[in-house]
Amino acid sequence: MTAAQNTMGRGFALLPVGLKALICLSLFSAMPTALRAQQNGETDVPPEVSVEEFQAFSTLLTIERDQLYRRSQLGIALEAMLTGERDALQTENQQIFDALTAEENELVTLRGQTEAESFSVLASAFDEKVQRIRQEQDLKLRTLVRRREEILNRFVTISLPLVAQVARDRGGLAVIERSQVFLVVQDIDITTDAIALIDQVYSGGNIPNMFLQVIPLETTEN
Repeated sequence: MTAAQNTMGRGFALLPVGLKALICLSLFSAMPTALRAQQNGETDVPPEVSVEEFQAFSTLLTIERDQLYRRSQLGIALEAMLTGERDALQTENQQIFDALTAEENELVTLRGQTEAESFSVLASAFDEKVQRIRQEQDLKLRTLVRRREEILNRFVTISLPLVAQVARDRGGLAVIERSQVFLVVQDIDITTDAIALIDQVYSGGNIPNMFLQVIPLETTEN
């Protein structure tokens, strides 16, 4: 070992741990490029690719699919509509519960004032009413859940061509979910651009009829 190398080794040992890691990372990052240059007989290391050049030639792009719905004007309008329908159903359920509770209390009062046979008829009729209403409200809830799923599916359907257009404009050949990417060295995400295009096509948060006609809430099962 030369004196210079020995001196460098002693100095390196005195550096903070974080700085040692940074120096090692820099050295190892530079080694592959330098070795390839030597093997090819090149004396100069090729310049690094700029961000603009990397983005221009990147064929793999990423997107946060759920953000298209959460941040676009159309998605926000659809979610507000669905939330309003859910809240309306909850309000209706509470009103029905309050009415049935009051009716049940009346039956309790009548129990001591009515013959057993007559009271049994009233109680049976009340039970049948409760069961019927419960089935009707359960159906409305299931319909609302299916309606939400279908609306989300239709949102994805109308979004796909717009995402594809943004990808083509960026020179991309494939778009994957950003959460599935382990490491990204440059910005290859097109979520913001896709949202901007969705807002441009479906401006103002106006909801197309194709969403309003999805599984009407008054749907009943046979």
